[in-house]
Parts: sequence; structure tokens; C-alpha cells
Amino acid sequence: MIDLKGEHLTESLTVFHQRRMTERANILLVEDSETDARLVELAVRDAQWISSLDTAVDGEKALEYLEKSQEGRGLPHLILLDLNMPRMNGFELLQRLKREDSPFRRIPVIVLTTSSATEDVRKAYDLHANSYICKPGDFRTFEKWLATLEDFWFQVTRLVD
Repeated sequence: MIDLKGEHLTESLTVFHQRRMTERANILLVEDSETDARLVELAVRDAQWISSLDTAVDGEKALEYLEKSQEGRGLPHLILLDLNMPRMNGFELLQRLKREDSPFRRIPVIVLTTSSATEDVRKAYDLHANSYICKPGDFRTFEKWLATLEDFWFQVTRLVD
């Protein structure tokens, strides 16, 4: 039971946060823009919650990466997905990832894109995206948003191992 009086709550949350911080995440970024991929890398460079950040330049490369990861070091804990890419775009990849028979369907997929179009947001959620984020215009905001992702996905929620 949570003690809302005194310092027990603060102590409990601190211990919980420290315990969870030892669990580091593997992230797959699916992004065709070298500039945007570099911005993500810069934004998370000091993040202690990330063990690795791997990049795939399109949906086909992402599927190849995921299939190899199943046999090797394991699947990523989270996928950051751009929508507008050559060959296999983000919607096509999302549809493949979230199919009932897909071994990747339980990996949370965060759409990270420049599109704020209502139809894109609706389509992403219809295809079972876990979240939809429009890329902000400035780097500091982007850093804050990625920290918020860490708080939510790796502090608050429990992911499938």
C-alpha cells in the first residue's frame, strides 16, 4: 500500500526509479533522413536508459533487422518509426509488424514524423501504433519529448521481455 503521508512515498519512488534505470533499452529507429536520424542520436546520446540505438533506413531494412535480432541479441524494446520513407513506408511496416501472426506485434511502435495530418494520425492508430508524435521544430523540445518517452515507456509501463 502507498503511504501518502511522510517520506515513505518519496523513498519508494526513488528506489523504484533507481531499479528501473538499471534496465536499459534497445531502440530501433526507422528513419530515412540522415539529418533526422542524427538528431535522434544527439538527443539520446547521454540517455542512460538506452543500451543501443540502431537505425534502419526503410521498412524493408527494419524487417531484416528484426528477423536477424530474433536469432541474435534479441528484439528491440521500442521502435521509433517515420512514415515517409522509400520502398516500404511506415504505414506498410506498421501493418506488417502489428499483424496477428507477427512475432513483432508486441513491440511498442512510436510514430515519429513530420506529418500532422489528421488522416495520417488516424491511419497510424488504426494500424495499432502505440503513440504518434509530430517532430518538433527545435532540438530542446525534441530532447524533452524523448525524456518523456523514457519516463512513460521505461518507468511507468511494463514491457514484454
